[in-house]
Amino acid sequence: MPHATRFGWPAWVTGGAADAHLNPEVFWSYHLKGTGIDLATLSPDVHELEASELQRKRAAVQEYRTQVPALEWEFGMLARPEVLRYEVLWPLP
Repeated sequence: MPHATRFGWPAWVTGGAADAHLNPEVFWSYHLKGTGIDLATLSPDVHELEASELQRKRAAVQEYRTQVPALEWEFGMLARPEVLRYEVLWPLP
């Protein structure tokens, strides 16, 4: 969900301090509206990638040749290791 990280990860993902001027969760809620998914009722599973995992993920993303230009232009995703470094899963009931 690249659009979910357009403004970075929430502090609960990174363990860092929350940005006083930015709340990425509002952006997530907007995009999940109408899906029937209520993030407040789910327990996320956050995984921080190790250097070798991050390198493999970057290589895998590069294989989406038709999408990489858009990811870079719109989100600057590949140039932002703080975004690629995390994987977040919400196990559904």
